[in-house]
Amino acid sequence: MGTRFSLRRYGVLFATLPLTIALTTAISASAGTGAGQLEERRPATAGRDFDHNRTRLEQHKRTVVAFYTLAFNGHQPEEAVRRYVGPVYIQHNPFAADGPAAFIAFVNAFPQASVEIKRVIAERDLVITHSRVQLGPQYPAQAAMDMFRMKHGKIVEHWDVVQDIPATSANDNGMF
Repeated sequence: MGTRFSLRRYGVLFATLPLTIALTTAISASAGTGAGQLEERRPATAGRDFDHNRTRLEQHKRTVVAFYTLAFNGHQPEEAVRRYVGPVYIQHNPFAADGPAAFIAFVNAFPQASVEIKRVIAERDLVITHSRVQLGPQYPAQAAMDMFRMKHGKIVEHWDVVQDIPATSANDNGMF
């Protein structure tokens, strides 16, 4: 014998179904969503975590901009290192040694250097700047992309890619 559907067996379910739909609709309406709409459920801290991460990224960006501005434009690399560099400074530029002292020596070797930061991007523990660099009047202006790794709010690692800005270009887009 096959299984037969029994209205009596499921009668309670069908009798309460309209009540369940009515209650769900009322609760959804009072919560600001209409019937049939799905509301995203997030933990109460989700918005705060996002705001905290955004705030941390903005702080990382401010740190890197302040570091380069003070070192190159303010001509105070020692103070920039003291304020913004961590206990370790790993350098990936093949022409520069590791450590804060090597950075200070580089900046001091170009007393007329200046950096004009055009863009700053941050993600996780990395900050990237896109800049116009002028080491001095006798040197060509350069376009530079610098990447910094942050740890505990301090700069601990640096990569860069630098190229001279040519006098002429195959397009009208410019370097920045």
